Amino acid sequence: MNRIAELKEFAKEKEKESKDKLLEYRKNLEEKITTCDGIIKRELELERERLTVIKPENESPECPISINNEIPEIQDFHSNLNGILEFYKEQLIRIGQASKRIEECLPLDFANVKLEEKKSQEYYKKIINDGYDSVLKMFIETGRPITNCCKVIVDIADKNHCEELGLFGKIYVPMMTVAKFLLPVQRISDVLNETLEQIDFRDASPSNSNDSNQRDEACGKLKDLAKQLVKNDNEIKSACCHLFETISDSFGLEEELRKHFASFLEKYYNLNAKYGIIHLHLCGYGSPELPEKQQILDYLKEINSLRAEVQDSVNRVVEKLSEEIRKSLKNKAEK
Repeated sequence: MNRIAELKEFAKEKEKESKDKLLEYRKNLEEKITTCDGIIKRELELERERLTVIKPENESPECPISINNEIPEIQDFHSNLNGILEFYKEQLIRIGQASKRIEECLPLDFANVKLEEKKSQEYYKKIINDGYDSVLKMFIETGRPITNCCKVIVDIADKNHCEELGLFGKIYVPMMTVAKFLLPVQRISDVLNETLEQIDFRDASPSNSNDSNQRDEACGKLKDLAKQLVKNDNEIKSACCHLFETISDSFGLEEELRKHFASFLEKYYNLNAKYGIIHLHLCGYGSPELPEKQQILDYLKEINSLRAEVQDSVNRVVEKLSEEIRKSLKNKAEK
């Protein structure tokens, strides 16, 4: 076997090994999400059982007592946890798509490869090995926020336990930010990406009658996408006041961090004031107000920038909290 043939064989082995690791990592993330989903449902049910009050014999029919007043707060807490899981489930889909794209890039092309005689076979094998390892490492890093978040959820899904650890105030704002703000922002980004595809169909020069039908179909889809943009925009705005109030009243977060999280809401309102009219114009057909592709690209660029900033801040808070939880549990175990 000549040198290149041997390296090809080695690269094939590394390719298979990398694909297996990608698949294993994806499955591992899916299992973590599923576990957290089950924990949240179980904890909510336990809270409902704990807070259910037995109806007293002398209860007034005008004022029946069936459940503790804490239930709305508990439901809100678990609603936020569910929102976080929903966000990371969608992230998991993106990670799955990314891993498939990575798999397509894994095979090495040895066409026109020339080896230097002075370089050993081990030298070239190390280059191949390091290349595959770096791709896997980079991919795993993209899933680390999911892993960290799942670890935190496992420890804080029980609200009382979370309060005992003294972490409820610190986690509540990031939780709510993901569930009520980052999730719909991410969905707006997804809709805008799909909008760009449909605009290409809409703006294509018709060369036959089928192209004309394609334009009609694209305009119809753009109207549906516009409705999705409006829906997610409304979700953000309907939650913003409560979220801003929660951020302002939070005693668990440092002052600088509170201002940082509050600034995200202000940035979204400014961004929406600049681009929100696009939601309306996308519903038009044959109108001079139809948005141009560049407008959508600019909108997408700014919404992605905001999304990345929010997600980066949440990831850092969650990572720090994960460390605090480990320390708290360790100290508790040592007492």
